[in-house]
Amino acid sequence: VVRQIFSCLKYIFDIMLILFFLIAVFALMAYFLFSGNNKIYFDDLDKSFVSMLITLTTANHPDVFMESYLSSPAAPFFFMVYMFVTFYYFSNVLLAVVFAKFKEAEKKKCKELFLHRRSALRKAYDILKKRKEGEDREDGEEKEDREDGEDREDGEEREDGEEREDREDREERGDREDGEEREEKKK
Repeated sequence: VVRQIFSCLKYIFDIMLILFFLIAVFALMAYFLFSGNNKIYFDDLDKSFVSMLITLTTANHPDVFMESYLSSPAAPFFFMVYMFVTFYYFSNVLLAVVFAKFKEAEKKKCKELFLHRRSALRKAYDILKKRKEGEDREDGEEKEDREDGEDREDGEEREDGEEREDREDREERGDREDGEEREEKKK
């Protein structure tokens, strides 16, 4: 929020500068129109500017122009134009500019957040994709290892089978040899 306010300050100062220029112009006009009739508020240019600023804030509004109303028929028209231009128009313009710039800053912030979120999601997707490819490679290696293991197990079974056959052959030979020795003994 503070960042948005600081980004709006340039535009606020522009509107405030125009507003203070208008107050100075109306203060100069009030000094020339009412300095003879209302010496409390329009005696010199400094008092005139402060009085017009007070009128803008409506803090002590009636006190500033009551004596001028009584002494000059143009006073009501002057103060109505002043209030319309400064209080009703430029105060709202100031508020509209602040709101528009704040909204623009929020939209920019939201867009940056969305783009950051989008890039973060893309990075997360890339990480998951790499991780998945790594798992696929590991799965492929494990599969190859399993296939190699199955080959080895088959080989081991073959070796066991060969050993068994060898043993059976030896036993048969041994039986034959034993049988031949028995026959020789019988003879």
